[in-house]
Amino acid sequence: MRTFYRAAMRHGAPILFVVSLLIIVMSITEVYQTLQQTEALQGIRVSDFDVLTRFRLLFTAVAKSLLLAALPFGGAILVERIDRLLAQREPRA
Repeated sequence: MRTFYRAAMRHGAPILFVVSLLIIVMSITEVYQTLQQTEALQGIRVSDFDVLTRFRLLFTAVAKSLLLAALPFGGAILVERIDRLLAQREPRA
């Protein structure tokens, strides 16, 4: 059981880090897909918005993606720290 835990710790942090990067990319693309659906259904085009509104949409997409990715990224940091702590406590052979 201990070897499984060590393997999970060793591979858990990189996996959570990759998941957080995927969440960032997917949440930004989701905002643009929503805008495209709005354009198709209601005829509202993003290019018709003023610069400040487009900047606000982009800023909102980035903020949302970082918010969604914060939990897995924090988990990756926590797993990495626990792994290092356990590695320091193991007796050296």
